[in-house]
Formats: sequence, C-alpha cells, structure tokens
Amino acid sequence: MTVEVERKFVYNAEMMGKLPHIGEVKGIIKEHTAEGSESNSSQREQIDKVAKKEDTAICSADATKWLSDFNLICFAEFKTKRRSFMLERDGAVRVDLDQADFGYCVGEIEVLMPEGGDMNAALQRITSTAAELGLSSEERVKGKMSVYLQRYQPDHYAKLLNAHIL
Repeated sequence: MTVEVERKFVYNAEMMGKLPHIGEVKGIIKEHTAEGSESNSSQREQIDKVAKKEDTAICSADATKWLSDFNLICFAEFKTKRRSFMLERDGAVRVDLDQADFGYCVGEIEVLMPEGGDMNAALQRITSTAAELGLSSEERVKGKMSVYLQRYQPDHYAKLLNAHIL
C-alpha cells in the first residue's frame, strides 16, 4: 500500500514558467492536460462524456429521481483544467496544477511512498521542489469549492462556516 504525502499552494504564471526549467536542469517532465477533472466537472458533463463514448442514452428521469427525492440541487458548477508534471529525482515528485474556469489556480506537490516509508525523506523532496518553485510559506490553501462558494455563493459559504462544515 502507498501513502500520498502532499503540499498544496496557490500558483501564478511565473511559477508555470519555472516548471520546465526545473525539469530540464533537474529531471524529466511529462505533461498531461485534462479538461474537467472527475471531482470538479459537473455530473451532467461526466454522464454526457460516457454517453458519447458508449453511444447510449443519457440517464432517464428515473435514474436521477433520487436527487429530487432528497431535495438535492446543484449549488456550484465549474470546470477545472489540470496540468500534471512528473519530476524524476530520487523517486518521482508529481506537481499538479489546477486552473478553475473562474480564475482560481491551485497546485499540489506530491510524493508517493510505501506505507511505513521514510516520511522525512518524502517531506524533504516536497520542500526542495517547493523552494525551486519559489514557494516559501506553509500557508493554508483553500480548495477550489471553498473559493468558488466564497466568491459566487457568499450566503451559502457563510452558512457552511457557521455550521462548522468549512
């Protein structure tokens, strides 16, 4: 079993320019781009993608009836473009950069290690990569959903804060 050790950060265009440089100098970078990550694209988009691939009908009203039965409604919808970079250095260090369609950019540096592995070594690889990207503080980074709600659904966001959900 593997354990993921990670650090999140907010990024900008300057940081995007540093990633290829780090790769050229220190290791190998592989870049992948994906529109609408599984966790952030709307359920409807994901159903549509599957339906297009399989050439089948989209869910019937009966298949989604449970949503209305439980009074569930969509309160946020956005798309995320993810770019992933793999740096090979004493084991892989992955850097994921997510850009939400409402302008928020959040990244993650992660190292996978075997359960019971050397946590300090994994943290050191993350810290070293963060330093090369110009990250210096360990500030708490808000997730995409929290930022979206704060910007576009402030009343809903306030209720979640007051209920200690966020």
